[in-house]
Amino acid sequence: MVVSQYPPVYGGAGKQAALLGEMLGARGVKVSVSTLDQNRVGNGGSGPIIVHRTRVPGWLPERLQQAYATVALSLRAFLKIMRSRPGAVHIHGAYWWSLAPAVAGRIVRSTVVLKVTRDGEDDPATVFTRTVFGFRVGALYGASFRLAHKIIFLSDHAAAAAEGYGLQPKIRRLNNGVRLAQAELGVDKKDKQPPVVLFVGYLVEHKGVKDLLRAWPSVRSTTEAELWLVGPGTGFYRELTDEIPKLISSAKAAGLGIRTLGHVPGHEMASIYARASVFTLPSYREGMPNSLAEALAFGCTVVATAIPGIVDIVSERDAYLIRPGSVAELSEALIKALETPLAPDRDVVRRLDIATLAETYDTEIYGLPR
Repeated sequence: MVVSQYPPVYGGAGKQAALLGEMLGARGVKVSVSTLDQNRVGNGGSGPIIVHRTRVPGWLPERLQQAYATVALSLRAFLKIMRSRPGAVHIHGAYWWSLAPAVAGRIVRSTVVLKVTRDGEDDPATVFTRTVFGFRVGALYGASFRLAHKIIFLSDHAAAAAEGYGLQPKIRRLNNGVRLAQAELGVDKKDKQPPVVLFVGYLVEHKGVKDLLRAWPSVRSTTEAELWLVGPGTGFYRELTDEIPKLISSAKAAGLGIRTLGHVPGHEMASIYARASVFTLPSYREGMPNSLAEALAFGCTVVATAIPGIVDIVSERDAYLIRPGSVAELSEALIKALETPLAPDRDVVRRLDIATLAETYDTEIYGLPR
């Protein structure tokens, strides 16, 4: 596997790669991960999963760190694949660094699998129209799509849109998965006070965090509910700015019942999901959010935007869905969710089991000899 972010670094793609690798390991598949060492933890892993991390020098100017990371991760993954000659190369994301491992996979005749992580970020429409300093570079930037044997899409919309780029024979539509064994399906939270509205994700604009902060005063005026924000507000992630942390500080100073928990390790998230009554994700674009799937598994009432990746696993029957960017709709939906909870569809939740997903990758996507 090649992925830019991997635990303990925060991020959905890395978390999903780790979960999938763990389940594949349980099935007897040896998994080697190439990733960046953003938290200075070094190489690691044992048994069926080995993690090779590439460190970005801290002395580099910030504007050069991203470029260094792209080149270093790309080359190290290339060399690792050429040496180990794996049966499959699974690349999480279509970026500059995806090209070299895709080429290496083709050279050693591995099955090359490319997973699109988010609409508007690394989907074909965005990638093939990419420009740098006014020059069109989409053909080169998107070469990993052409090299891949199979391309994984997380939403029906993204999969359908990709057909217009000549990728139809390669398209596979799969959800992300969650570890359902740790979840408490149908948890009764009615006696938990004060009620908690939970957001999980990077505190960035495309996740709708600014809309949530604008909507929250109206919600707070009608209830004693608390808003818990889980996820980093600062760090290496390129979309992080100091604007949202400042907005959060102002909201806290106004006594609006907001708690910021930062990056919470995965093994500690169960107690947070179990405590929450409502889960909200007012994003503008997604792949298929792990946090939403986890919240459903823990029986949270969902308030989210009606966008691809979200509407693929929830509908208006079991969630409060709003238009992206509508602060008024968001505040109204949050108030309704607190007053009238909606139970997640358990059949939908069961289809998100990571063990079932790992079996699909093992037997149908990778095609590894056994």
